Amino acid sequence: MKAFKFMEKRIDPFLLMILTDLARTLAEDPGLEVDFALHSYYDRKNRRVTISSFWDRLPDERRIDGMKTDVYLRAYGHAHFTDETAVARFLSRQDRSDHPSFAKQLLALFEEHRVARLAIQDRPGMKKAFMNRSEWLRRSYRHRYHRHLAQGEWTDALFCGIAIRLEGRPIALKTPLDAWAPRVRAAAETLPHLATTEEVCALAEALAKNVPSDWPDMTAAYVTILTAEDKADARSLEKSAKALADTSPAEKMNGEEDAHNERFSTWHREQKQAGNHFLSFDLNKGAKTDLLGTGERKMENGDQAFATVYGASRRSDGNRYDRLPEEPKTASDSPSGRDAPYGAANRHAEAHDIEARPPSAADAEKYRALKAQVAPSVRTLKRTLQKTLEHRMTAPRHDLHAGRLGKRLVRIATEENPRLFFKKSTTDPMFDAAFYLLVDCSASMHDKMADVQKGLVLFHETLQSLSIPHAVTGFWEDALAAKDRVQPNYFLKAVEFERSLLPDSGLGLLQLEPQEDNRDGFAIRIATERFINRPEKHKWLIVFTDGEPSAYDYADNGILDTQEAVRMARKKGIRVIGVFLSDGNGRKAEAETLKDIYGTESLIVPSIKDIPEYLSPLLRKLIHRTAAVE
Repeated sequence: MKAFKFMEKRIDPFLLMILTDLARTLAEDPGLEVDFALHSYYDRKNRRVTISSFWDRLPDERRIDGMKTDVYLRAYGHAHFTDETAVARFLSRQDRSDHPSFAKQLLALFEEHRVARLAIQDRPGMKKAFMNRSEWLRRSYRHRYHRHLAQGEWTDALFCGIAIRLEGRPIALKTPLDAWAPRVRAAAETLPHLATTEEVCALAEALAKNVPSDWPDMTAAYVTILTAEDKADARSLEKSAKALADTSPAEKMNGEEDAHNERFSTWHREQKQAGNHFLSFDLNKGAKTDLLGTGERKMENGDQAFATVYGASRRSDGNRYDRLPEEPKTASDSPSGRDAPYGAANRHAEAHDIEARPPSAADAEKYRALKAQVAPSVRTLKRTLQKTLEHRMTAPRHDLHAGRLGKRLVRIATEENPRLFFKKSTTDPMFDAAFYLLVDCSASMHDKMADVQKGLVLFHETLQSLSIPHAVTGFWEDALAAKDRVQPNYFLKAVEFERSLLPDSGLGLLQLEPQEDNRDGFAIRIATERFINRPEKHKWLIVFTDGEPSAYDYADNGILDTQEAVRMARKKGIRVIGVFLSDGNGRKAEAETLKDIYGTESLIVPSIKDIPEYLSPLLRKLIHRTAAVE
């Protein structure tokens, strides 16, 4: 029995069978095998396709779709469209260059895009999965781009910048990469017109030879491509990783070790003696150097059990092992929370307000056009809501001790202290509520912002006609300026509470434009902080977004942080509604994520053209709900 069988990576056999059948069908090779590895590649000689471990970090359908795109690229794209002879000639020339790793990965990246284009042309059913793949890779490359810039790894940062550009998102290359902007733009425009692998090799070589010789070669490995001459590379990488894990600087034991098939205690060759170590695994895997010059740290019996339990919940600070610590607290409810008042994930996020600029004549003309388009909906919605409010305010109040005598007089005999009177209210038909609209201004909103503005005009005009105070704020994070210690987030005050009921106060809505990233959890916390002090009894916070949170060092914990921000806002009496703006491609996974964040208080707009039609009943429902509890 293997000593750590329960710690091995478990692969769903049903999923593996599906991917294997798919690969064999696409490659027209009934003997093709599918495996999982660090990188995805196609090994024609050994009849093998590997799927990258990158997709393991994604949940549910997104993970499966990502794995399928690897099969599409290798078993169909590379198997049918890649000229391995041209690749081999290219790699042999680059072996003598200053940056062979950069050149090889650049070729692999370009060839992936070429064969993906050809695969989609032949099989249009692959298009949806490749679109999702592009979005996930773009987020990952953007995160790595900023990391490489911060560490001065210019070649790695350049590669990530090129990858982002190829995935359809323009990016401003920072110094010293700014001189590469024309070359990267030209390469991105040329690649869709290349028909052969030989042409792709020429494009990659033209770019690679211009890398300054004083820049070191790439240190990270993102993609790879194999030829008939270097098929052994893939397996040698895996063997070397295993050898690294099995080798340590400790002195090897002489003689043959005893074999144990016991469940506990665990035996390791570096243990000096066997003992009763319940849940204590004193193993030192992967240690290549002596720590502090005196060998590996001597662990205690409680270390691994504590690390397993504690690490599953929170990130350990790695400082104390001699005693079990107190239950960790969140940043908002512990003394250390003073250092992270907006959550640990937003410890270095900074809020910067931007005032709406004075509107131009063109803005006024455009706003009048939008206002005319939504005017029928505004009039209908206003009449409906006014009737609701008037009925609520003029409805008689029963069971009073004074007023007009009611009809239920039988209670004189059945009740000791009967309430026989009623009154009609003469209160002005208004109610005590306010609305705060947060608008995601990330770059992915570039094809939706015009329709979003139309929906916001509908919201604003309706609320203004009913004299309901409201505010509209656009939020985004500056991805180019974000670093490890500072992540600037900007809040454009398109409509402010104090001016929301004034004429032409909605012109600022036209200044909402797509920018960069979106740190939703931080934006909701800032909005909650500013909204909570409003005097209105009922507060509604509506968040317009088109996808999952995505910002600097925010990809892994953005969903949890946003979910926590929503929960905290609701605890403070603010009703939070999430509105997911789809692009018509049926992104079911992201819609499910929105439901996980906002719960039942969420709305999914299936197409951007339907935004005004969906927002009108939403607003009617919210006002009805508020009026019902007044």
